Amino acid sequence: MAKKTPNPKVMLDTLRSNFGGPTELDEPRPLEQIVLLILTGGSDIVKARSAMKRLQSEYVDWNEVRVTSAYELRKWMRGLGAKKSQEKAEQVKELLSTVYNRFNKLNLDFLHKETKSHEDARKRERFQSYLQDKSLALHAMMTLHGSEKIDIVVQSGVARVLQRLGYLNGKTSTVTVTRAKIRDLFPAEDLILGQWGLYALLERYCHARSPDCRECPLLRHCSVGAVEVKKRAAADKKAAEIAKKKAVIKAAAEKKAAAIAKKKEAKRVAAEKKAAAAAAKKVAAELARRKAAEAAKRKAAAAKTKAAAAKKKAAAAKTKAAAAKKKAAAAKKKAAAAKKKAAAAKKKKAAKSTTKKKAAKKPARKKPVRKPARKAAKKPVRKAAKKSGKKPVRKATRKPAPRGSKKSAKKKATKKPASRAGKRSTRRR
Repeated sequence: MAKKTPNPKVMLDTLRSNFGGPTELDEPRPLEQIVLLILTGGSDIVKARSAMKRLQSEYVDWNEVRVTSAYELRKWMRGLGAKKSQEKAEQVKELLSTVYNRFNKLNLDFLHKETKSHEDARKRERFQSYLQDKSLALHAMMTLHGSEKIDIVVQSGVARVLQRLGYLNGKTSTVTVTRAKIRDLFPAEDLILGQWGLYALLERYCHARSPDCRECPLLRHCSVGAVEVKKRAAADKKAAEIAKKKAVIKAAAEKKAAAIAKKKEAKRVAAEKKAAAAAAKKVAAELARRKAAEAAKRKAAAAKTKAAAAKKKAAAAKTKAAAAKKKAAAAKKKAAAAKKKAAAAKKKKAAKSTTKKKAAKKPARKKPVRKPARKAAKKPVRKAAKKSGKKPVRKATRKPAPRGSKKSAKKKATKKPASRAGKRSTRRR
């Protein structure tokens, strides 16, 4: 069942409550007019004018607004709402930056159709192309603002909106018919507001392909929208079923993959356990080998130590035997010396007794008296040695004869004086 075409007044009220918009384009300069249009989008025109006046009073010019952060600008737009103030501040900054970057100044006076220079026409064409890509509503409003003759702007999208709402027939929707229908739908005082609403609806919801009919505020008056919603619901249902099937297939695949992964994991764990057992066995064997090697090493070291101790003990025994042998030799030597001493003492005693016997038989000889000539002869030699500085040569004194041989000593004593006397006689001669 086709839906009833909405009453123009109901449609206008719906567009005003959802998209706001201006009732007239009364700003003399195009830049202020486009800023006001941005602020009034989705809001009340009175609140939008109040926010723009605050910006103009707080800042020297629009260039200062351009270089100010959106966070700081939004506090002058609080009347538009907390969420909208941030959005509108960012949109105003973007517009001002675009104008400045493209034309190196913040002036859009070239949008007036009265300016007929070639340079202004080129700038107008560039900026209108930018507005058409950015917003159809802004493009339509600035076209109306720049012309005194045109009061209705018709684009192909507006005809599509009116066709879907049931106001136009698709076969006869020419530009002239569309302009006449818009003039019939909206009274003269709301003509600009109605166009703003239509273009905002076209821009946000009523796209040529894949329109967002479920969110459109005029859905209950749009037969095409109802069909589109049904189609979209069916498509969504079909997509949900397909997604569900895909999810089931995916879950089965994931379950199978999980089982395979689990099997692989179990196999891997078993292999790791086996490898760990082999490694533990290898480690145990290595430890046993090291332990046996260390035990053998300790045993060899103990045997070596024992052999060294035995060798040391044998050497000590040998040293002790040598010391005993040396001690015995020394004792033997001492005994021989004592024996020799005893023999010498016995011999001495025998010689003494013999000497005493002989002395008893023969009278003792008188010792010759030494003459003083020897001393006199010695003095000049000493004096001469003193004069020459040489030390006199002393004759070595003869060692006393052993006690046991008294006879030989007496014989020598008797002989020496004779020889000395002979020497003296020879010296005198």
